[in-house]
Amino acid sequence: MFVPVIDIAPFVNEASSSQADRDRVLGQVGDACHNVGFLAITNHGIAAETITAAFKSAKEYFDQPSQVKKQIPMTSEYPYGYESAEILSNSRKSDGGKSLADLKETFQVCVGPDGVEPHVPAQWPEGPVGFKSTMTNYYRSVEQLAATMMRIFAGILKLPSDFFDKKIDKHMSSLRILNYPHQEQEPGTEQIRASAHTDYGSLTILAVDDAPGGLQVRDLQGEWHSVKAPADSYVVNLGDLMQHWTNDQWRSTLHRVINPQSGHANNRRQSIAFFHNINADTVVECILTSGRIIFGPLVLAVLFLGSEYLSDATVLIKSDNSFFAFTENDMSMAGGCSGCIGPCKIVLLKYQMFNGSAFISGPEFKAFGGLGRDPSLYDFSSLSIKALALAEVLDADDNVICQSGNNEWGSTTNIVTGTAQQAMDVIQMFNLSVAPQMKLELELELDDVPLCSTGDVCIHNYYNSLWEWVNYIKADNPSRIGMNLNTFRSRYADAVAISVLPGVIVMQMLLMGVISLYQMMSHKRSVLLTQIWAYRCQNGRMQVVYLAQITYHLVYNSDLYLIGLATGTLTTEFIANLVFCFFSFSYSFINLVETRSGDQVLDRHFRLT
Repeated sequence: MFVPVIDIAPFVNEASSSQADRDRVLGQVGDACHNVGFLAITNHGIAAETITAAFKSAKEYFDQPSQVKKQIPMTSEYPYGYESAEILSNSRKSDGGKSLADLKETFQVCVGPDGVEPHVPAQWPEGPVGFKSTMTNYYRSVEQLAATMMRIFAGILKLPSDFFDKKIDKHMSSLRILNYPHQEQEPGTEQIRASAHTDYGSLTILAVDDAPGGLQVRDLQGEWHSVKAPADSYVVNLGDLMQHWTNDQWRSTLHRVINPQSGHANNRRQSIAFFHNINADTVVECILTSGRIIFGPLVLAVLFLGSEYLSDATVLIKSDNSFFAFTENDMSMAGGCSGCIGPCKIVLLKYQMFNGSAFISGPEFKAFGGLGRDPSLYDFSSLSIKALALAEVLDADDNVICQSGNNEWGSTTNIVTGTAQQAMDVIQMFNLSVAPQMKLELELELDDVPLCSTGDVCIHNYYNSLWEWVNYIKADNPSRIGMNLNTFRSRYADAVAISVLPGVIVMQMLLMGVISLYQMMSHKRSVLLTQIWAYRCQNGRMQVVYLAQITYHLVYNSDLYLIGLATGTLTTEFIANLVFCFFSFSYSFINLVETRSGDQVLDRHFRLT
């Protein structure tokens, strides 16, 4: 059976049902909505007497003379009432391009929710007796069933159970009674009882009799299948609105009512359709529509106005944004040593105490190392001739400062300040225990080992393992040597101005989304994501422009992206650029492929075909 039959009792009587039963119904209805767009429901909760009375009253209405029924005609001003020459909107395309009226007559009325005045006041015929009350009672019953189906839909879509409640509390649903007159023989034309069409609302709830010449639905391969609904069941089908609201995940399926075969006696057929329509002020959109029309522009606005993206943003982090903040002459470590400057041989003598070891006795070193700069306090006989010669060389260099004593922090200070080679000579002379990395820094002067791109943009890497001393002597206090520390980062890069092209491309895409939205609204269609998406996909020239721009940007800046990603030095603004690049390239490429493959095409009504 093409159209599944589903028992919805667990939702009609929720208090007495289990969650497992309700989940089973959700799965069955979800499959039907996704694959067929039609389903037959049983145990729907509407009394058989209510249905029987509605069919009886409908038959009495259609049995009246034609001039009586035409007293309330369907017109452009009043889209309800009686009509007998309907040409459904899809008939020309679906049934051979003919424009023949269907072989049926209908009466339609919009009652609206209880207590809510309908947007068009309902007009009721004078007869038959009890027609208005019977149909209103039936309307209220099916209205509740429609609300139940919308709760089921919410569960399938993983939405709160009351998601649709505020969207249907002022619904514009209409009730249509249909009469397919008895046919003595097949018509000589290609007319049928109801031409192929889709319904435009959220859902349709149809009650049918078992007369010959019934409802058929078309599958994706174009084959027609007759609908066999059990007695006391309803046939439910999705309208165009639900297909679009679910971003084409559910189906609004073409259906028709065919003629009975010749020879069937009393083949008159009746049905009652409840066309459920949501509130007039409900905006029908998928979440991505809001993303493209509202949130996307807001994100761009925050990026453009809340950062340096449009001003002096750079591709790679600058020195003031490096991994570890660079602070020159860090005042938290400022100090000095008064009366500490003296002959270098004093400092070398104190270094000799270590004798190749990394540690010596603290009290011993502090007692000796804390002695002042007066040479008379020391015995230099233990220094070798080479050590004394090195001390003379250091003293002769005006750029070398040797200090010995207790500094302003209360620490024993013995420092030789000079070139890297002079520091290495001291280390080697006394075999000082120094980390190999520090020796390598002195040998190769590895303060800055740049990693450069093909465009001569360099990442500067610092490998100094200890604090860097900065010494100074003020003219007004020549006996005091000031000591500051430079605290500096591990890595930063040359300043390269950022390209705003990716942001501009995304802005173009969002602008096209707004333009396509305007075009949808100008055709008086709903604000539907699928239509907007399809329209943009049809605009192949724009996809080519997007793809060409972003490809140029990626090729031209590929080395910067690679070196920045490899070294972790990309700025926040450039990371945003990278996101824009990924989005722009994938968006334009996929849309271009789908457009060229013909997977997405718009008809003259801006609908996906």
